[in-house]
Amino acid sequence: MRLLASWRRVLAATVLSMAGALVAAGCGTAEAGNAAVVGSEALSESQVVAYVQEINEITGAPQDEPNAQQVLIVVNRNVQHDLVSQAAVDAGVVIPTAEVDAAYQQVLEANGGEEQLNLAAAQQGIAPSMIKRDLETQLVALELGQRISGELSPEEQQQVLIRALGEFSEEIGVEVAPKYGQWSPVELSIAPPENPVSKRVEPLVPDGALQIPAQ
Repeated sequence: MRLLASWRRVLAATVLSMAGALVAAGCGTAEAGNAAVVGSEALSESQVVAYVQEINEITGAPQDEPNAQQVLIVVNRNVQHDLVSQAAVDAGVVIPTAEVDAAYQQVLEANGGEEQLNLAAAQQGIAPSMIKRDLETQLVALELGQRISGELSPEEQQQVLIRALGEFSEEIGVEVAPKYGQWSPVELSIAPPENPVSKRVEPLVPDGALQIPAQ
């Protein structure tokens, strides 16, 4: 069952409760050297390190003392991006480069320039090289939600989309290295290993400085 087909089934069940037990996607762990594997895309540990180094350079955090929560947020954002990207391919959604550039200019102006934008992004776990990609992920998610049904409110579209993407993640498979936690198709995020300092990672499209301003 592919994503668009799943939307029709999920749409008919919008009155059902969103509650339910978390289901682990995949039957194994990501291969050595990978932080996560989403369908056909692998996120390497070296990529995670590079993104975290970018963030630390902007925020002034020590490069040799990576913040565990920061690393988890970076992994989570990359997993979400890869999931949405593959859903977009499956649904035939393409966001023109000009539209992404326009969104970038909006958030650039909203944050008062490149330096302030880079800092705001880094504080959310977004490396400067990830900013346009993060905005594209938001635009794709909005387009996917709108394709569900033009009659639904944006909030209803988002809830249906979350369920559809959760099912899609189970179909293509999402594996996360155990040290980061376990992928939750219900929350569309990584549930970190249980310990006293664990915190919930960011949702798919969180509130914050990089949210595309309303027109």
